[in-house]
Amino acid sequence: AGWEGRPVIAYLGTLDQARCLDHLLDALLLIRASVPDARLLLIGDSPTPSDVPQLLAYAASLGLADVVHVTGWLPSSQAWEYLRGADAAVSYVPRGQLYDVSSPTKLLEYLALGMPCVGNDIPDQAQVLTASQAGWLVESNATAMAAALVELLQDTVAARARAQAGPS
Repeated sequence: AGWEGRPVIAYLGTLDQARCLDHLLDALLLIRASVPDARLLLIGDSPTPSDVPQLLAYAASLGLADVVHVTGWLPSSQAWEYLRGADAAVSYVPRGQLYDVSSPTKLLEYLALGMPCVGNDIPDQAQVLTASQAGWLVESNATAMAAALVELLQDTVAARARAQAGPS
C-alpha cells in the first residue's frame, strides 16, 4: 500500500548476507537521482535472523528506509504476483568461486513471467541473457545496475516489449 503508481524494482530470493544485497541498495540510491520515486521490493528472507535487520539498517543509513520493503518468505504463486506488479526485476549474484558456478533460478522465473529484468555478469546469467536478448546484462557493480534499471524504468513500454522474448 502507498506504492501505487510508483516505479518498483523487485528482487526474489534469499536475503542472506553472502548475497551482498547492499549493492542493490547502492544501485537504488543512484537510480533515485534519475527516478526519484523508485522503490525496491525484496521478496524473501534469510535463514540467519540478523541478516535482514542489517540490510534494512544499511538502507536506513542511505536514507532509503521508506522505499525498501521486505515481504518475508512467500509461497511461489504469491511471490510471482508481487513480481508481476513490479516494473522491473533484478538478479544480482555476487561474483566469486561460490556463485560463479551457480544457475540462479530467479532470472529464469523473471524471464518465464515476461518481466523486464537486469542480471549481472555471472557466467550462467550472461549466457541466458545473451541467448534470450530478453533482459539487460550488466557488470557486477552498482553503477552498471543502476544505469540499466534507469533505462528500463524510463521506457517501461519498450522494456515490456523486450521482456516478451523471455518466456520462449
